[in-house]
Amino acid sequence: MPIREDQIESVRVIEEYGVGLRQEDQGLQLEDRVKVTNGPCKGLEGYLVHKKSNHRFVIAIDSLQLMASVEIESAYLKKVEEE
Repeated sequence: MPIREDQIESVRVIEEYGVGLRQEDQGLQLEDRVKVTNGPCKGLEGYLVHKKSNHRFVIAIDSLQLMASVEIESAYLKKVEEE
């Protein structure tokens, strides 16, 4: 079934100005090391410390020997494989 142009444009607007489209559960678990892939915290790494909902997590960011927690959309997180 073809997708109407106005529906495609709606998705573009959400991606550009919204918090992003929600992705299905990525299998993230508490204490997983993650990297932020989008938004103002892009590039920072930390550990999942709390799950607020299926799509929002709190991560502890440990850069510069300071601990800070921030609530992040799961769509903006990527699991980091530790060596």
